[in-house]
Amino acid sequence: MDHVVPRAQGGQDTWLNTVASCAEDNHHKADRTPEQAGMPLLHQPFVPSPADAMLLAMGARDRSELPEWLGQSAA
Repeated sequence: MDHVVPRAQGGQDTWLNTVASCAEDNHHKADRTPEQAGMPLLHQPFVPSPADAMLLAMGARDRSELPEWLGQSAA
């Protein structure tokens, strides 16, 4: 996990200020914003819906990775 606006620059632990990041990129970005580090975001942060939260909790990237019975009910 990485903060878009680093905590060192006043960033908070919110859905809209956190993104997934590998350790190498997180270390490279350090206490800079993506713009300052020259690392544009691939996706904008968002507040997950209940269905998105279920996907995250189950470790799935999208509904196609869920069991068929669960993927249909979450739609």
